[in-house]
Amino acid sequence: MNGSVTSTYEVLIDVALQKSGQVNGHCERCGAIDEEVHHIIRLNQENILDASVSINSENLVMLCKDCRNKEHQRFDKDTRFDEEGNFVPR
Repeated sequence: MNGSVTSTYEVLIDVALQKSGQVNGHCERCGAIDEEVHHIIRLNQENILDASVSINSENLVMLCKDCRNKEHQRFDKDTRFDEEGNFVPR
């Protein structure tokens, strides 16, 4: 890997397509049609260029939109942010 976010993203697309094929195009949580790739170890500025985190298929799960939204607690009334706008986990 050359340390480029663009090339990491392009490789991630390929890895996600392979992962989707491995799970027959289904969400690994509920069995619905998969739509999005989710990183088990969440990406951040420190690890996005670390291939063992960003494009490692063992760190990826395929999820439907509903399961990914639940995973990231989107649309949850109890979602909290600090004064700088950063997500505050429960």
